[in-house]
Amino acid sequence: MAAEDQDSDQKTEAPSQQRLDEGRKRGQLVATRELATLLLFSVAALACVGLAPASAARLAAIGRALLAEAHRLRLDGDGTTTLLFWLLRETGAALVLPALALLAVPVVAAVLQNAVVWTSEPLQPKFERISPLAGVKRLFSLHALVELAKNLLKILTVGGALGYLLWPERGAMIATSTLAAGPLLDYLADVVLRVLAVLAVLTALIAGLDYGWQWLDFMRKMRMTREEVREELKQNEGDPHVRQRLRALRLERSRRRMMADLPKATMVIVNPTHYAVALRYVAGETPAPRVLAKGVDAVALKIRTLAQEHRIPVIENPPLARALHAACELGEFIPPAHYQAVAEIVSYVLRLDERQRAPNTHPSTHRP
Repeated sequence: MAAEDQDSDQKTEAPSQQRLDEGRKRGQLVATRELATLLLFSVAALACVGLAPASAARLAAIGRALLAEAHRLRLDGDGTTTLLFWLLRETGAALVLPALALLAVPVVAAVLQNAVVWTSEPLQPKFERISPLAGVKRLFSLHALVELAKNLLKILTVGGALGYLLWPERGAMIATSTLAAGPLLDYLADVVLRVLAVLAVLTALIAGLDYGWQWLDFMRKMRMTREEVREELKQNEGDPHVRQRLRALRLERSRRRMMADLPKATMVIVNPTHYAVALRYVAGETPAPRVLAKGVDAVALKIRTLAQEHRIPVIENPPLARALHAACELGEFIPPAHYQAVAEIVSYVLRLDERQRAPNTHPSTHRP
């Protein structure tokens, strides 16, 4: 018991949606049986008002028919079978609608509580279900005590309400022995309807309180320890070390592709040592300059070095280099806001002296 309390104390974290979904698959749901009782009383009351008169009239017609044809009834083998089939058919037709309404109550109650789940988990054998020690623990658990208190409350509440309602009717009930069948049925129907209405109201209150308790108890049972939260995050998002390694691999592959595309660049715009952005623009090929490579610090130095090796003009323009690095991703066209500044650099590159591109010479860093 102490171990169980200790485990409960360690469960300090609210349950995640994944844990709630897993619990639902195992048949662990928030539901109150009092809702089905409420619907049962409500449907019974409605049946008394809407369906009972028609059903009672049809049953009365069956009784009258039996009495009228009593002298013609054959009670031999075939006659009895025929009579029984007729009674079953007519009685079933008279009671089918009230019966269907009452049978639908549990299904409707489950649907309203979103408690319809197909699972075999509750049917699987578990040792604690037959363990005497586990049974004793359940008998004196908080859940059992709450259920006992709830049942006592229901008995006292419903019993008190029915006593308050029916005690004034004790004289009239005794007098019903002198009433004819019609007035007697009308009186009983009125009493039953009032009883069902009172029971429905009381059950609605009890169902609301019980659902609140069931929800609190369910959320308490589904709480998680911090270790369980970490394990779930690790399963959902992967091990942090693995994620870091994968991120590094993706970054390295992206950098290799970027450096492989660098020789296609038309120019490299730099902030002398910290930023470098390689652009490609060929008139008629693209509508605007496209970013082939970019980087800061060591990557920027690598871009500058490769640009010089491939005789690509390196242009110093610190504000533009920083702006393009912040505004553009690899493979994107530069924003229209930078068209004018880049166009001036493109014009400058086109006007560079051809001898700077001659063999055995290396272009230096230029400032247009």
